[in-house]
Order: sequence, then structure tokens, then C-alpha cells
Amino acid sequence: MPGISAVIRVPGNEKQILDEKISRLEMFGAVEVGKVRLESCIYRSLVNLAKYRSFQIFTISDFPATCFVINDAEPDRMLTADLSFREFPALMKGVVEYEKKLQVEGNGVKYRLGDFQINFFTISTGQSATIRGLLLEICFIPTCLPSCSGELLIAFGTQYFPELFSGPPGSNAITPTLKKAFADNGSSDILPKSTPEKLMMGDSMTVLSRASARITVAQYIEKIREIRTHQ
Repeated sequence: MPGISAVIRVPGNEKQILDEKISRLEMFGAVEVGKVRLESCIYRSLVNLAKYRSFQIFTISDFPATCFVINDAEPDRMLTADLSFREFPALMKGVVEYEKKLQVEGNGVKYRLGDFQINFFTISTGQSATIRGLLLEICFIPTCLPSCSGELLIAFGTQYFPELFSGPPGSNAITPTLKKAFADNGSSDILPKSTPEKLMMGDSMTVLSRASARITVAQYIEKIREIRTHQ
């Protein structure tokens, strides 16, 4: 989604857990605005001496024209490409192989409440319909510096999902990736060094939006890695 997001892993694997949170949010006036989907595929090199032994292709419906690529040698570096890149591994038969058991798919719904959008995902792995995890994304829609929206995300989460935001302000829900963004506005993109007023204009706005997207995707990848590890 546009803006700054916090991606949270919800304890449990039952869809009913998400349904209860959705029902609670609807009581406060949230409305469903669409369906959401994500997919993560891993390809492993068949060449033992290759520098990059595996890479991951991540897509999400909130960025419908883009796929995000991460490799194991540089996990903190994220590349972006158009959707046609998903066909690239098929052209490399004998060089890379698709890891079916590590495939991750997420399906869910998107809600809106005021200036916030909320994605609710059920996660499955290995081309199985069995639910392996639950994810929640809270997004403050207006595009702004990450450090400026952090307190708003935590306040929203604490009000509507207090069980996920226990402890010191948001400590159980805010990932290391997002904490870094709050602290220094850092991301895989270099954020423009300018005044807040100038950041809302022209090329600086584009760079800021791109960086925000990468911060969001990096959080999803953190949570997907956890789900893969514990499947």
C-alpha cells in the first residue's frame, strides 16, 4: 500500500482469529475495499560455485506492476523489476530450480478506516491449502517520512489491536526493519535529503514512495522467513 506500513505476524493459524479482528474493526466503522494477494517463490542455483545460491521473487497485489527480488548473498539489498521478471527463471532451466516446498501464498481482504488501510492475510506454504500463518498490515495512507508516521501506526494498533501491541509502545509488533525506518528514514533506496515540504513534490515524492514500498515489502519478507522456518 502507499504510505508507511507496519506488518505484524498474528499468533495462531486459524482463520477465525482474523475474522474476529475483522469483526471488531467493522464495529468501529471500517469497510472492506477489496481483496489482497501475495506470493513468494524461491529459486536455487544448480551451480555449486555460483555467488548467489538462491533468490526470492516476491509479489503483492498492492504493487500490481512490480516484483521484488532478494538474493541470499545480499539479503538487505532489494531489487525491483516489472512482472515479466517472473518468467526469467523459466529461461534458466538447468541453471536454477524452483523450490516448490518453499513457495508461500497469501490471500486476504483489505479494509479502510479513516486515513488507515488494513490488510488481513492467511498464509500457506508449499502449494498446500493448509494455513501456516496469519499476517496483518496497518498502513497510514498519506505519504510522509517514516519517522513522522511511526507514532500514528502504534497509536492505531494499540487502540484497535491491543493484544498485538503490548509492552513498550509497539515493541511486540514493530519489526527491526520498521524501527530502522523510524530512526533514520533509511531503506534500500536513498531517501531524498530535503525539507518535509519539498519531499511532497516531484521526484522527491516518487523516491519517497518507492522507499516506503521497499520498507513494507522487507517487513513481509521478514515475517515470511519466520513462517517458513517454523512450518
